Amino acid sequence: MTATKTPLHAWQVVAATSVPVVGIAAVLVLFPPAPFSRLLPTFPALTPGVTAVGSGDRSITPNRSAVFDLEITNHGGGPVSIDRLETTIRAIDAPASTPGSPCTIRDFVVIAPSSTLGIVVHPGTTRLSALDVPRAQWPTVGMADSADNQGGCSGATLELDFVLSVEAS
Repeated sequence: MTATKTPLHAWQVVAATSVPVVGIAAVLVLFPPAPFSRLLPTFPALTPGVTAVGSGDRSITPNRSAVFDLEITNHGGGPVSIDRLETTIRAIDAPASTPGSPCTIRDFVVIAPSSTLGIVVHPGTTRLSALDVPRAQWPTVGMADSADNQGGCSGATLELDFVLSVEAS
């Protein structure tokens, strides 16, 4: 008898987090970073479902990225395989942005935007770290290397998409 995997879903988990950013002016004035707030997810109604939520491990500044040890919850009755995780920046709200110091999505970058995970998640809640997923495969967001003044990104809020490829195990 041959076992086959039945695809369940590949869906988006949309989350937003406050992303404090240090702006660099000509005189190298740095704005103090504030801690990340908890991600506030919005999930599609799925049964069975898998959800992911997380917090950045630190604030984003030029030359300093934030890593997300996602908390993954399997709401179903059996184990699921998560083969891929893709992370994108969907939108940005940058209240400090001005015409002279703009802040756009192009000021940020997802490092390793796509990861092949190959993990099994049993019913309940766990983290990427508890599943022994190498830190290099966790979603990571940083600032793009730019000669432009990025002070308009101070206190920006990013909306992130996490797309999981999930199959029944």
